[in-house]
Amino acid sequence: MTTELAVIARESMKKGSLSFYLASQLLPRKTREATFLLYSWCRYCDDYIDEAPTHEAQERIQWLENQTSKALLSSEPVPVPFLALRRVANTYNIATHYPLDLLKGMRWDVEGRNYQTQNDLMEYCYCVAGTVGGMMAGILGVQDRSALKYAEDLGRAMQLTNIARDIYTDFKLARCYLPKDWLKEYKLEAAAINNIENNSIIRTLQNRLVDLADIYYHSGSKGYNYLTFFHRFAIIAAALIYRQIGFKLAAFPKHLKKERMVVSTPEKLAIVVKSLWQLLRARYRFSPLPK
Repeated sequence: MTTELAVIARESMKKGSLSFYLASQLLPRKTREATFLLYSWCRYCDDYIDEAPTHEAQERIQWLENQTSKALLSSEPVPVPFLALRRVANTYNIATHYPLDLLKGMRWDVEGRNYQTQNDLMEYCYCVAGTVGGMMAGILGVQDRSALKYAEDLGRAMQLTNIARDIYTDFKLARCYLPKDWLKEYKLEAAAINNIENNSIIRTLQNRLVDLADIYYHSGSKGYNYLTFFHRFAIIAAALIYRQIGFKLAAFPKHLKKERMVVSTPEKLAIVVKSLWQLLRARYRFSPLPK
């Protein structure tokens, strides 16, 4: 790993996600740098698609797929973000299908795919976030393949939290991840999500997403025991920081519309301290691991 590549990758995470950057600081150096590299590829792909003019989006996703396949399956020269992915995949024996499945989820965004059922939504959550959980499991040294399901579920939980938080933001981008079956229950059209009279319904659907996410957070927590102490500390902290967004959404008044819920830096630091305390208590058998 060159110093330049490591610096670029670190700055990518620091700029793109303060929550993940904070949690990454709890990891040992080698693992932290590999996490930066993986994040830099994910962030690059996401930004490359989000910044694309509509008429270029299909071409761009195809280019990402081609460069990713080249990075994973050959030794040909590739741009820096794909070199980062290659380093991680080769070093930690990351399954090829994970990066390609992630890009499949991005392609669905480009195509404006809608999700009819909850199962359809969960397939999307696997693609864009469960895959990241699976890749992180490799970086964290998880050898037991049965643990991958828990890592994928933690990724799914975080994506559901994102979707719950960003309903109105996504609406402005002409995206809706709420299953059509759910909207039908409330006789709500996707085009009417932003109408103020529907705030209460949207809040109810947000809470439904939060409740669904909690199921997957619980499943994901079963994978903590496959991790070493410091790896476990970082992952629990990241999970609790993200889960706090859901807690804050659930506590917000139903009649009000909230554009984007955030967890402040002091709250994040408090969660890190709480994570360490609960983990130490669990290690010495005073209490179980956090759910």
